[in-house]
Amino acid sequence: MIKLSYTIITVFLVSCTSQIPEGYTPYKTFDEYKLIGINSNNGELGNPYVAVKKTKNTVIVKICNRNEKDDRFIIYINNGKYWYNEKREQTDPKLYDTTLWDTVPHYTEKYIFNDTIMEYSYYLERNRKNKYSETLEFITKKNSIEFSSSLILGEKSIDKFEQLKNTIVNYKNSTPYYISNIHQNKYYNFYNKRLEGDTLFIYEKSDHSIYKLGCLYKAIILNSLGEFDKEHGTSITSGIKEKERCK
Repeated sequence: MIKLSYTIITVFLVSCTSQIPEGYTPYKTFDEYKLIGINSNNGELGNPYVAVKKTKNTVIVKICNRNEKDDRFIIYINNGKYWYNEKREQTDPKLYDTTLWDTVPHYTEKYIFNDTIMEYSYYLERNRKNKYSETLEFITKKNSIEFSSSLILGEKSIDKFEQLKNTIVNYKNSTPYYISNIHQNKYYNFYNKRLEGDTLFIYEKSDHSIYKLGCLYKAIILNSLGEFDKEHGTSITSGIKEKERCK
């Protein structure tokens, strides 16, 4: 296992260029579950597109958008049992640029293993060790499950990856079914995903629901990078008719 002795900042900006850097291979998009580039059927690159560079211990993905000044780079580090990616974002980037004072940063850690993305997010105040607004989500191509902060990190005698992973291994035994008409905490949310053309539909599934997929949570028209860049897609959730929301 490779030990990381430094903080990894995995999304940063450099001057945009239409040229593919040496050692990189261009692809239409990137499969983050398998950490591989994906070509289109006709071999054409959309906008944005990706360029990927792989070594034994790293996978570097360059997201290039011809309409923007800067490209984005994302780095995945081989840590033996999993691949690791960390992103840090400022709550108020403009304030930080003006005062150079570190506003409350938001961290997202990704652990990728067995075609699964385990995503752990939290806020961490300056010079403090306490985290808050923690979320933990296990994501596959077909579904995902998101846990409340009350279930995150249990045993302290094992490493962080195993602590987080144990949440999904044990959740059915450690949490009761959620019943909406009584006073009870909702410990997790289960979502089914369906991709239709360039639109990603995400349905929230209830333990007691009569619907196979559940009721619509989000509907997103994806850009040329597909699910890999869904944060930059266009939401059409509000435009879905009420009678079509549950399936």
